Amino acid sequence: MPKTPTSSPTPITYADAGVDISRANRTKQRIKYLAHKTFTRGVLSEIGGFGGLFAVDKTKYTDPVLVSSVDGVGTKLKIAFEMDLHSTVGADLVNHCVNDIAVQGAAPLFFMDYLATGTLDPAVAEKVVEGIADACKHNGCALIGGETAEMPGFYPDGEYDLAGSATSFWACHRTGCIPTGIRWRGSSCSKLRSIRRKPMSTRSRTKSATN
Repeated sequence: MPKTPTSSPTPITYADAGVDISRANRTKQRIKYLAHKTFTRGVLSEIGGFGGLFAVDKTKYTDPVLVSSVDGVGTKLKIAFEMDLHSTVGADLVNHCVNDIAVQGAAPLFFMDYLATGTLDPAVAEKVVEGIADACKHNGCALIGGETAEMPGFYPDGEYDLAGSATSFWACHRTGCIPTGIRWRGSSCSKLRSIRRKPMSTRSRTKSATN
């Protein structure tokens, strides 16, 4: 007796899960443009691969030691959400990581970021990465890659999380570098929890989320 043909199961797509691939690809193209402006001679890879490649200048570093730092922006993101100001938290992210390796006598070579959100807003993502790229250029390091994750239902609307990592080489184990501390006049992210407790009407609305 011949078997009755069964229908093939309908494939599940990214769109079914709430992820817009075409929107993500358009955002990636803009991010690629911003990242290219930070590239230095050591960058060997293109934005969009599974990993970033960076060549070490062997004439500049003798017997180097890798130095790496990873950090986030913390509750300062809440202020960025309230003020709809997103470029400054991108810059903060880079500077937090750079500061951590600077106190060990190292200067950053390259940076990688992670941006996660429920629904990707291309304009917001571009502003965040614009701040990251500007800070990378200011610190002389290359933005060689990262990850933009869209996870519908995981984050509240209009919110995202942000993290990054900076990598460098440390050559002071032979020369005996002495780190120098510089007093910071602004508020670090660890202080923002207290600052956010004040009503927005009592806080300055000067369009700056950096302090």
